[in-house]
Amino acid sequence: MKNIFVNLTLFTVSLFLFSSCEGHFQQKWTDIPLLNWKQDNVVTNEIEITDTEASYQVGLGLRYLRYLSQKNVKVSLETISPSGKKSTENYEINLKDENGDDIGEVMAELVDIEQVVIKDKKFEEKGKYIFKITQMTGELELEGIVEVGLILDKNKM
Repeated sequence: MKNIFVNLTLFTVSLFLFSSCEGHFQQKWTDIPLLNWKQDNVVTNEIEITDTEASYQVGLGLRYLRYLSQKNVKVSLETISPSGKKSTENYEINLKDENGDDIGEVMAELVDIEQVVIKDKKFEEKGKYIFKITQMTGELELEGIVEVGLILDKNKM
């Protein structure tokens, strides 16, 4: 069992290195302990925003084991501005199509999916924004989730 976990971890690291070459403005990936995303395990990321004139796309990503049976994962995304203003939105990250096939990029037993959830986001303040992602599937634990990602891209003008 330990060898499987070590091999999976090494594979995940290599997958992360390849996917981080895609040229995103900012992306943060967080490992999920024991591949079991609990509702009380809130994934928190900070991103420094210096350009308030730009428009951004905000995306969420999941790396998960192929045996995950859910067709989608419901998440809550809370954004906290540098001055403390909070906003919360709920989203569904689609994992499988109507035939039950994985939508994301499949590599062996892992699937990597990124989904844009906000297409035109303007940040009003400069400084560090905090993003909190919580799984809201209705289950206390979601087994098979390897990593959760936050992806931020500047829209082209």
